[in-house]
Amino acid sequence: SNDDKADPPDLVDIQSRKRALAEGAMDTLRDKFGRKAVETGYTFGKGRAANPPEPLED
Repeated sequence: SNDDKADPPDLVDIQSRKRALAEGAMDTLRDKFGRKAVETGYTFGKGRAANPPEPLED
């Protein structure tokens, strides 16, 4: 068969499989614990700006 001679599907992006597995794991966690259970670095904390914590009084 020529399949073993073909270029791998991720020839250009060698990290695509690893990212796909990570996305699947995050989806599993979100299904189990809710949508906000997992945040990525670029979304972390964005929802918190609308409701800042109350200041501590001395």
